Amino acid sequence: MQVLIGVVIGFVLGWVVREAVALHKINAIVKAMQEPEPVVKANELRVKIEKHNDIFYLYADSDDRFIAQGATKEEVTEILKKRFSTITIVADPDNVKEVGFK
Repeated sequence: MQVLIGVVIGFVLGWVVREAVALHKINAIVKAMQEPEPVVKANELRVKIEKHNDIFYLYADSDDRFIAQGATKEEVTEILKKRFSTITIVADPDNVKEVGFK
């Protein structure tokens, strides 16, 4: 009889945990669907910035293509002006702060 009670309790606890996990996943999906995607304009290139050994590396956010590199913001800006004179380069402000690209 004790084994049967243990099995029933285990089944109920497992069911409750499964429901909680499922509800958490559904809420995460709903939240992700409600967050607006960033609007990308035709003449805009979104980049992510990485810093390795005091060198900044810029990559296209959409497909991780290498864009430019430089030791300072000014150096990177000059390279970007030459290569992408008609395109606006946009980086996430949190990413800029994270790598110190000021």
